[in-house]
Amino acid sequence: MLLRKSRLSLGLLVIGLISTACSSGSVSETVPIREPSAISTPTPAPLLDDKETLATAIPVVTPEKAPSSAVATPTLEPVLAPEKDADTAPIDVLPTIEPEPLWLIMVYPESGDEIAEQEAVQVSGFTDSSNVMTVQDITVDVNEDGRFTHDVVIDTDEDLFVITLTASDIYGQEVSDTLTLYRAVSRNSLPLSITYPKDGALLTKNVVTLVGATRPDAIIAVLGEIIEVNPLGIFSVEITLEEGPNLLEVVATDLLGDQTFAMPVVFYEKED
Repeated sequence: MLLRKSRLSLGLLVIGLISTACSSGSVSETVPIREPSAISTPTPAPLLDDKETLATAIPVVTPEKAPSSAVATPTLEPVLAPEKDADTAPIDVLPTIEPEPLWLIMVYPESGDEIAEQEAVQVSGFTDSSNVMTVQDITVDVNEDGRFTHDVVIDTDEDLFVITLTASDIYGQEVSDTLTLYRAVSRNSLPLSITYPKDGALLTKNVVTLVGATRPDAIIAVLGEIIEVNPLGIFSVEITLEEGPNLLEVVATDLLGDQTFAMPVVFYEKED
């Protein structure tokens, strides 16, 4: 009970104080007002429009690089080749090769030989196998041993017939030979001539190739053996010789039975 009375008395006292304060409007007490202290506000930095302004506004401090303790590596300068003159072309120096002299050896016929009234004559000889061989401006084959053979057509009725042979090499060298043949007047109606070997020839090999000419329609027998005649009337056959003299009998026969004989004698002697 006593506590309730104390609380009531305290409440009344507070109400009385409030009423007194409200009724005393004439008396004004000056209550000092403490002005707030000025607070400095930092001014914002202006916005930068470009990189150049940014670089000027904000200095960049580059830290100094500490000296390196690494050992310096020497720099090798490249060796430059000497400049070439653009106007000077390179010259290839080739070894000088002296070409060997050309050579040409005729086997048959020999210059000055007589020929019958035949259509062609066979020529043969030797030269280097690498040479180019022409007979009457016609290129002929050269065998590996250097032997060449060619049938030359006699295209004239003159008593004199000339054959020109030329050998040339890759160096531009040339060597020529000229054969002059004479047409003989034959008493026989069927021509027959032996181009090789000549009557009385001395041979050192036991095998010889007999070459002759007649008419293309003739029949040729050498030592009794029929031999083929080509369309130009040329024939050839190999004959084995015996040591000493050898008689080579050749007979030409035409369709009318006319015959012409040739009997050259050759000598075979063995080489020492």
